[in-house]
Amino acid sequence: MAILDGAVGGLYVVRMQAHVDRSDVDAILRGAEQAARGARRKITYIGINGADSEAPSSEVRQYILARADDLFEHASTLEIVLEGDGLKAGLLRTIVRGMITVARTRNAGPRRAFIHSSVEDGITRVQRQLDAPRDEIEARLRMLGLMLSRTSSVATST
Repeated sequence: MAILDGAVGGLYVVRMQAHVDRSDVDAILRGAEQAARGARRKITYIGINGADSEAPSSEVRQYILARADDLFEHASTLEIVLEGDGLKAGLLRTIVRGMITVARTRNAGPRRAFIHSSVEDGITRVQRQLDAPRDEIEARLRMLGLMLSRTSSVATST
C-alpha cells in the first residue's frame, strides 16, 4: 500500500507515500466512502503528494480519471496538495491540472478541485466546513503522519 490515510473533522486526508497504483486508487475511494458515511455528509478530500513523490504512470492517471466521479460522490471538494518547490513539483502540478481539466471535459457537472503547495493552505480554504477546531485537526493529522510541516503558500484554483 502506497498511501497513508485518515478521517478527521470532516476531512478525508490521504498522503501518497510511494508510487501509487490502481489498488491504491480503489483504497482511496473506499476510504472516502467510509469517511463520508461516518460524517453523514460529503467530506472534503485532501490528497497530499510529498515533495519526493513520483507522478503516477499513464495507466494510473487514466484510471484516476475514470474513477473521478466515484470520488465526487463522497467529496464536496478535492484539495490537492503538491508539496515542494522546483522543477519536479512544478511538473507534477502541471500534470494534475491537466488531469483535472480532462476530467471536467469528460463529465458534466461541477467539479471543484483546488491545488495547493501545503496542507495548511488546503485547510485554510475549507476552514468553515470543518467539524472541529483547526488546531485540533492539524494536531491529529500530525499525529497520524499525514501533515508533516508548517509552510504556507498561495492556492491555485482549477
